[in-house]
Amino acid sequence: MGLSSKRLLKLLKAQKDPQSALALFDSEVRHPSYKPSSDVYHHILRRLVHPKLVGHVGRIVCLIKTRKCKCPEDVAVTVMQAYAKNLMPDKALDIFQNMGELFGCKPGIRSYNTLLNAYVESRQWDRAESLLGYLETAGILPNLQTYNILIKISCKRKQFKKAKALLNWLWKKGFKPDVFSYSTVISELGKSGDLVGALQVFDEMFFRGVEPDVVCHNILIDGFFKKGDYVKAKEIWERLSTESLAYPNVVTYNIMINGLCKCGRFDECLEIWDRMQKNAREKDLFTYSSFINGLCKAGNVDGAEKVYREMVENGIQRMRSLVMQCSMDFVL
Repeated sequence: MGLSSKRLLKLLKAQKDPQSALALFDSEVRHPSYKPSSDVYHHILRRLVHPKLVGHVGRIVCLIKTRKCKCPEDVAVTVMQAYAKNLMPDKALDIFQNMGELFGCKPGIRSYNTLLNAYVESRQWDRAESLLGYLETAGILPNLQTYNILIKISCKRKQFKKAKALLNWLWKKGFKPDVFSYSTVISELGKSGDLVGALQVFDEMFFRGVEPDVVCHNILIDGFFKKGDYVKAKEIWERLSTESLAYPNVVTYNIMINGLCKCGRFDECLEIWDRMQKNAREKDLFTYSSFINGLCKAGNVDGAEKVYREMVENGIQRMRSLVMQCSMDFVL
């Protein structure tokens, strides 16, 4: 007699490592008579998005089919999202076309959106346009997510005027674009080097009453630092720190520390580090490497060694060679 689905789900959630969770799942389902609930299948499928694990998704779907577990559309959408993220649109299409047989449910607008996004991620524009045409003829009403994907299509194809026009059209039609609508445009404009345009879209969010999240701020801060525009990068940082409902995350701090170090503003870099310490913000390998490198360039090898010791105490030990090299460069 195996674990109950409720107990198995609780144990799976306790596994931090996806591979450990998969091993636990496999140990239970090896018994042909064991039938997990759709919640168990859904949980394990969400853990298999990584490229190294996505190969197991098909096997899990086969189990769902053979053990005749009726699942809601959410489970099928999760499978399609995994394939979309790993640039496997044909597999996403196969799930979409056989949803009833595999999961016992019918595709709704979320399934159509996920398949559409799979084509966009793979840059298969013709297939994306064909699916959009089908939506119109089949009388399936698009929702905001559909339009967000259309905005993504325009941005990926560098058609920024079209993307902005679509944002305006959505407001006129009462769809109320959200932070994802705007962050897509800001991100792609930033990647293309048009930070002025990205900042204009960012400012429009405030005018429209859409609160930018930390991702929007990070895109702009990073973009301005990469262009060497310290003033603008610092301005966006100040807006995030004092005016926004969003809070800086570890990515924000990494961008600030790395950018300030490259600009030679080591005192300000120390202020950011102290803020992280004060707020007990988590640091990762990039945080430590950027700060250690900056301290070494500033000639503060003692400070670099102190940060290195903290890093080792926190279980991050891959930067010893960098600290030693920085120290040697300073001495020489």
